[in-house]
Amino acid sequence: MSHYRGYFMKDDRIIAPAIIHATDDAQAMLKAGELLTTSQFVRIEVWRETRVVGALSAPAENSH
Repeated sequence: MSHYRGYFMKDDRIIAPAIIHATDDAQAMLKAGELLTTSQFVRIEVWRETRVVGALSAPAENSH
């Protein structure tokens, strides 16, 4: 199990961090999507050490 970092973003600024435990990048992105849908935020970036794994944005109708 690897440790990934998620960062909830707003206007290209980090608003809140999240720790994501996953076996690989794909699972980390799936878990980040779950975190995003249950949060008040509209974007999350996922990092593994110094590497950006990816970013997800909430659909427009769910954004606050």
